[in-house]
Amino acid sequence: MSEFSGKWLHQRAFNPTARQKRRNQYSLKKAPWSKDFRPEVFDYRKMVEDDRHMLDWHVAMEKDGFTLITNTPDKDVAGPELIEHIGFVKQHHYGPHSPVMVVADANNVASTNSELGLHNDLVQYEHVAGIIFLHCKLPHAGSGGESL
Repeated sequence: MSEFSGKWLHQRAFNPTARQKRRNQYSLKKAPWSKDFRPEVFDYRKMVEDDRHMLDWHVAMEKDGFTLITNTPDKDVAGPELIEHIGFVKQHHYGPHSPVMVVADANNVASTNSELGLHNDLVQYEHVAGIIFLHCKLPHAGSGGESL
């Protein structure tokens, strides 16, 4: 059994005032993107093998909200394997990861070659994603694929 004083519990409350105090105390200042913004680049292997490189990545994600990771292994589970070094993979109804590729006569928008407008992918239903990893295994060859 554990006992905690009312003062101790109040200092650790999850009310909006206490949460904002902790956010101000521990969060890094966010860097706004400008037309000159270039994301920091990190190496997959170094992230897995070097804690300092992983910490630098965490700081960049906290500050900028976006990074690029290079030299990612050419396999579908490379993203989930990296995530396992950071935290845990949140499951969704497609499983731990969901490959997206163009399929002829697709019956799912995730596999279509049709234009997709700006959107949020499923908003992960019950579990809002903390960080989303997008792994581009094969670069697009030919015309099309422009980003909105």
